[in-house]
Amino acid sequence: MKLVSESTPAQRIRAIIVLSPKGKLVANIHALYPTDGMGRLQVDVFTYGSNAIDRQVGTASGYGYDKFTAALRGLKIDGITLHDHAEATAEAKRTLSQWQKETDQTKRDAIRDRAKKKGINFCNWSRDSNGWAGVYMSPALELLRDLGYQVIDAI
Repeated sequence: MKLVSESTPAQRIRAIIVLSPKGKLVANIHALYPTDGMGRLQVDVFTYGSNAIDRQVGTASGYGYDKFTAALRGLKIDGITLHDHAEATAEAKRTLSQWQKETDQTKRDAIRDRAKKKGINFCNWSRDSNGWAGVYMSPALELLRDLGYQVIDAI
């Protein structure tokens, strides 16, 4: 007998459980993928607060990119705003500027290490600027993992 997860309809769904760094359930994410590559993908994010369950919805359509992460963009889990690929927040830009101004390599390494723990990534190494020239936030679920959350694919 075939597993439910191996059925044709199940190939279009994804379910994710998000646990806080302390192991508390903070969110469930349900995704429904389109039947073709260009259709609309929908995500429902259910977050668990002190008294209520909140539902947020995101969608993305088109072809040739990560629609799942794009659909999560701007939604919040446990107070954390999720980002698409290659987005930079004001904090990320300030962190890069701080790193660029620092001349001591040990301090630069410490800045970079602290940044990574916040989901801030340096990119675009440039000899002209003597180091990193760009910055971006870890996208969606990767950001949660960077912050110590457990992201579990259930389906």
